[in-house]
Amino acid sequence: MNPQPFKKAGLVLLGIPEIKNAPENLALLAMRCIAAWSYVECEQIRLLSNMLRSDYAVVSAGFLAIKSPAARKAAIKGAASTALDGRELDLFDAVYEDLKAPERFRNKLAHSLWVNVGEPNTLALLDPREFVRVDAQIAQSYHHDTKTKDLKFPMVYTEKDLLDGLHEITVACGKVRALGVVLAGGDGAVLARSELWRTVRNPPRERRSSTQTSPASQPQSPASESQDQP
Repeated sequence: MNPQPFKKAGLVLLGIPEIKNAPENLALLAMRCIAAWSYVECEQIRLLSNMLRSDYAVVSAGFLAIKSPAARKAAIKGAASTALDGRELDLFDAVYEDLKAPERFRNKLAHSLWVNVGEPNTLALLDPREFVRVDAQIAQSYHHDTKTKDLKFPMVYTEKDLLDGLHEITVACGKVRALGVVLAGGDGAVLARSELWRTVRNPPRERRSSTQTSPASQPQSPASESQDQP
């Protein structure tokens, strides 16, 4: 994905981009991205059920009763820190690190204003707080002379950006599903583990070894010590 900030002149009305209907094809694609994240959450519930060794329906009811996304993450990570150890916990951490970017993308789509800025085949996202802020400035101005330079212009997404985002969410769903297969053991666990180790972006072995090894147990070389200095 490579969204660009919208800065084209002439499409700003009283300091605010005109809010028009989003292009239908891109609006539908954005809705698919938002809906696809629900499958990631379903796989997370399955994973949590696996770690708790509990009935899926019971875990699902408890998980969905938690309304805060941050609290849901904390619940899953808390269960993992108790149920898993060693390489399994390493892999869990790496997979969840890879979920951050597609989740941020999904949240931008779900919580932004969808703006048609007149560019062909594009969908612009504007933070609703920014819209309210500038609208309030205009309401307080006698001459409606709000400085448009103070407006944080929306990010513009093309069809390719949205398709890339949808792909990232789909990949994230597959990673959580594969992690569940690894933790469940049995047929396919070895292959799933190997595939996850190959595809995670931040290899857990390197990351966890660097965070768990104390300076006393593994002295640093002079070169590495110099790099740590501010």
